[in-house]
Amino acid sequence: MTGRHAMNQPTGPPTQTEPAAIAEAVRIILIALVGAGWLTLDDTTLASIVSVVGVLASVALTWWTRRKVTSLAAPRATDGTPLVSAEPPARPAE
Repeated sequence: MTGRHAMNQPTGPPTQTEPAAIAEAVRIILIALVGAGWLTLDDTTLASIVSVVGVLASVALTWWTRRKVTSLAAPRATDGTPLVSAEPPARPAE
């Protein structure tokens, strides 16, 4: 998608952009461990673990995203320099 209002799509593996993908990956690993008999968990414990991982992944992704966003109230560059709007280009004489 191109143009002035194109939205930036997330790049990278889904585990870097989707907390739900991380929670699902943890659930699959836990189910595989339980299925193999290497780990004994009941459904309630498994659901609790997946929920906690999902919440932690969501918090981490929110924190990471907020670091990458420029505040519109007081925009600053990464070095702390205030960002100012450029003057619009002059219109050619008609």
